[in-house]
Amino acid sequence: MIYDYMKSVNESIISLSATYESLNRLWKSDPCSPDRYQVRRQEEYKNVFETLNQFRFEELVLQIVSENLNRNVLARLRALIKNNIGIYETRENVFNGLDFWILCKLDEREAFANRLELLQNDLKEIREQEYPTEREKDMFLAETRQEIIRLQNEKADYIRERKWIANNYYSKIYQTGKSFLEIMNDYFSDKEEDTDIIQKTEKAETISETKPETIEADMIFRAKMYERFLLLEQRLIKDRYLNENRHWISTHENKRADIKSLIIFLSGLHANSYFLPGRDPKIKHYFETRYHIKIGQNFERKRREAFAGDYKIVFHDYPF
Repeated sequence: MIYDYMKSVNESIISLSATYESLNRLWKSDPCSPDRYQVRRQEEYKNVFETLNQFRFEELVLQIVSENLNRNVLARLRALIKNNIGIYETRENVFNGLDFWILCKLDEREAFANRLELLQNDLKEIREQEYPTEREKDMFLAETRQEIIRLQNEKADYIRERKWIANNYYSKIYQTGKSFLEIMNDYFSDKEEDTDIIQKTEKAETISETKPETIEADMIFRAKMYERFLLLEQRLIKDRYLNENRHWISTHENKRADIKSLIIFLSGLHANSYFLPGRDPKIKHYFETRYHIKIGQNFERKRREAFAGDYKIVFHDYPF
């Protein structure tokens, strides 16, 4: 999110605080396992880093100074950033011990291994099979080799586009947080922060640790439906329901968040059997975290069913 002077200081701070709050929960529970779920975490961390890296934090602090606002508006955000730095420094060996190149290989293998293997098997079968003429056999061999070359070129492009998976976003986010903290300390004394707010923040985070912190995609999506969902999500970004950092940005004319469209979209996923049964609380929490928006009671079954079928109108051209 690039800082916009049209947005109020409070809105910017709340948005950034929500990003850090979600990030801290993820970092505390991140097992740093070299598996396909870690690749998805890498994508989330990439989005967080890009959000933080584009945020013109010093301009925000300067506006607080120039408008003579109470510096305690930054107290909770300062506490969250400090907490993030503390998590990194506590788990630094775990975070930096992750083999990011293995994640690249896992991502590459998941995307291409089966298709290339099938084509290689086809090539072998054509060589061993009898055909009416050698010309016909050579034609099939040439077509299959051409398809293998095409897929290998596609794979090479894919690897180039996805090389960000090898980035250590833990370290990058940590350095960005330290720079934010240094900016605050340059303008405001660290001792002047509102300790009462910080204590409340730390207490709330301690309590939250006893609750489920992270809902993974495989906890709510049926097998292979998450990949189909990602295609739909790209349409949401294209149609400006989501921004590139996966913040739900669709609003009504009165500038209030357009939660109804989100509920209709989720109803469409429900209607097309994307989700495992009996997972409504997890689904709600997953999308609140993923899209940085509070859904609240709007996702309750009775309210949701009031919009049953509306997805065919609102999202009529989406490939559910």
